[in-house]
Amino acid sequence: MYLIFLLFLALYFFADHFTIARFGKDAAKNLGLPFEAVLFIGTLFVSLTVAVILSTVGNLPFLGVIIPNLVSLRFGDNIRNTHGKVALFGAVFLLLCDIFSRAVIPPYEIPVETVLGVFGGGLFLWLLLKGGRTA
Repeated sequence: MYLIFLLFLALYFFADHFTIARFGKDAAKNLGLPFEAVLFIGTLFVSLTVAVILSTVGNLPFLGVIIPNLVSLRFGDNIRNTHGKVALFGAVFLLLCDIFSRAVIPPYEIPVETVLGVFGGGLFLWLLLKGGRTA
């Protein structure tokens, strides 16, 4: 758990660099950002974070795809501003799916991964059919 906290802090520290890197290679280099180094650091941190979380929690389908996209649609694309919101909304969404999985067929329990897959799949299809955003 402490490793996740340290990785979260590291990602927060580099959030502005990642936001600039989203503009593309040419724009980032013109702004003085070492683009390849930032991509390497971002890939390293994200890979470590995903590995630690998957080994701790297990597979949670669609959670990492749906929540960041919904948060960025609502609050914008600045990673520093949305980083905490993504974690909070992801936890709330997972908690709601867990409560639903326990309440559907009492005293039995549906695996939360199944409920998360159903709701996440529905939200994913809604995002796809809604269409992309325009800049």
